[in-house]
Amino acid sequence: MNQDYLYRGVIDDLDMRFVIADCTQAANQIILNHDCDPVAAAILANGIASTALLSALLIEDEKYTVKWKTDGALGLVMADCNAQTHLRALISNPHLASSIQEESEIWGKEGSISLIKSSQSKILNSGVVEANFHDLSQDLAFFLSFSDQIETGIATTVNFNPDPHNPIRNCRAFMIQALPDCNLERFEKVRGKLADAHAKQLLAQDSPSDNHFEIILKYISETLIKQPQFSLEEAPPPQFKCTCSQKAIAQVAKSLGQDELDDAFKTSNALKITCQFCNTTYEITKADLERLT
Repeated sequence: MNQDYLYRGVIDDLDMRFVIADCTQAANQIILNHDCDPVAAAILANGIASTALLSALLIEDEKYTVKWKTDGALGLVMADCNAQTHLRALISNPHLASSIQEESEIWGKEGSISLIKSSQSKILNSGVVEANFHDLSQDLAFFLSFSDQIETGIATTVNFNPDPHNPIRNCRAFMIQALPDCNLERFEKVRGKLADAHAKQLLAQDSPSDNHFEIILKYISETLIKQPQFSLEEAPPPQFKCTCSQKAIAQVAKSLGQDELDDAFKTSNALKITCQFCNTTYEITKADLERLT
């Protein structure tokens, strides 16, 4: 398992489903795109790994968009994924370390998490709840448990290399969810084990074996069953893929309004607009806008 991966399955004896994701390569690409310092990189990678887990819950052209908002120095973190495990993410303050004196300033006093499930730009469902865990993965687990009413536990691990061109050594996440017939007392025991330090150590192993997920499953369920029986399915591996294009950015430019566009074209033959997800800069001309009509 040297490449990014995503597996999903069901623990048959416990009526729980699980998802495990390795997003190391995708996280590195996104973090380098945004020139994140280590503090911002750790937070953004946590959000990337957590969001990747949601891909396992999607079908066909469905998409999840997750937004974490705080009134602290962090500001906004946003990530989205689709059923093919294509990921994008952004952070409004990629240089957090120079913006704060102490950790509490990152998060501020109030925060929220919103989740939108959509298909071909049509919103299927959405919701927003307060986010007070100061941990993006735990905010997401709370949202799924409270708003979607699916009891959820999520563990993530993000570790670093001393290499500015490959800063993330590993970025992984593991999720369990209660299925309709699940005994919730048993689920709480498993969720508690997933949250402890040893489970995160297992998740963070530098050279995980092919049965990496099985070792974690056995550990988190060992107080309930000796050998968990499970079904397993490999999903598309996580990868960074931006959806921007010349046409899409031109559509954004057109939404500015005619007066604002006229003023902009008085000083330049083209508008320069940078995609907030991949930092690609597009030059939009009047001809590009005319093609949209």
